[in-house]
Amino acid sequence: MSVLIKRFLLITTLLLLTTSCLVNKGDKLASFPITLPATLRQFEGGEWTEYVISGYRLSPLGQTSNISGTMNITWSNDSITNPVTSKLLPVLRVTTTIDIGGEETATVQFFTQQPADAVDAGSLSLRAIMGTDKENLYWLETDTSGVTPEPVQVLWSPFETETDGIDITNHNYQFDVIGSCTQANCTHEGVLEMATNRLNSSVDRVETQYGYFDTYRMEYGGHFRPAVAISSAIDPRFACGVGSLQNISASEGSFYNYHPAIGIVRMINTCATGGYTTTYTATLRDTNINVSTTP
Repeated sequence: MSVLIKRFLLITTLLLLTTSCLVNKGDKLASFPITLPATLRQFEGGEWTEYVISGYRLSPLGQTSNISGTMNITWSNDSITNPVTSKLLPVLRVTTTIDIGGEETATVQFFTQQPADAVDAGSLSLRAIMGTDKENLYWLETDTSGVTPEPVQVLWSPFETETDGIDITNHNYQFDVIGSCTQANCTHEGVLEMATNRLNSSVDRVETQYGYFDTYRMEYGGHFRPAVAISSAIDPRFACGVGSLQNISASEGSFYNYHPAIGIVRMINTCATGGYTTTYTATLRDTNINVSTTP
């Protein structure tokens, strides 16, 4: 086990203990329970969630400093054009803005979501990623042909209880990030590897400023290997709030706590870039999504 992963597990344990020891001394917080299996709700344009960030940063010299900031996620209805087929694809545009210590990084990703009558209702598939120049789109493919953009499923629904508490079938994946596409070919921009594991066989209860949420907890780990200079953080988990996007190397581990009505309730993430290792917790602060009734 690498030193980085050991450090991540130690700091994660401390953050989880700190969160679990919070005591509400004011008005009683609302409670949002769930029973597994639970289906992820259909997201709609105009919805948003806000989070507060706290954590630690380790410098290349081994110095540790406290960090704080915010994370905001907004959903909007959009459409993108497949560069090979020229067909228009209706999508959900998800903009995630992470501000750590005044250093802001925004990622724009385009998803499709399985309809409510599908067997895997609510599941989200990543279709494309916008560059920070707001002009170039990076597409995804799994067969390394360099020609055909493909959807990559990144969040599985319904959320179900797993008896072994570890793996979910077929939730480890590797795909190419491609760009500058024509009808004949796309350039190879890099390789993104992600692994997804279900950690708990029951729900996790998470306290936030918005209320108490029963959640479904997932673990992610991944590496991005850029082949060329790429103008995107690719994924919010690689946004460390320090260093050049070109130096992004890994998200050694992140825990996502999901609630089916709003998605992410809490994220604990460790990422490395520019010689710095950043570990932080982003916890729900507010949302305009109606979560009074759990789907």
